[in-house]
Amino acid sequence: MHIADLHIHSPKGLEELFAPLLAFFCKTLTYKVFFHEFETKEPVVIYDDRSRLWEYMDKNVVRSLVDEHLNGTANRRLLIWGLLNFNQLLKTWF
Repeated sequence: MHIADLHIHSPKGLEELFAPLLAFFCKTLTYKVFFHEFETKEPVVIYDDRSRLWEYMDKNVVRSLVDEHLNGTANRRLLIWGLLNFNQLLKTWF
């Protein structure tokens, strides 16, 4: 049995997409569902100088890899996804 609230960190628009599904199929949930949307067009989290990521990673190397993705010279989607999740883990637990 799930007793804690569910927090979903997602790109903008996912809450709007899932709201009707949750309303119809999940009426009996014993917990609340919260969406925390982030903008996917701007690398705000990864480019934030205050990010805890920089305690563990070289900022210039990471930004260089992300820039390659943003300008289309390399596909770094999994790296970016991992960075966002690691950043959230640091914010939540440490």
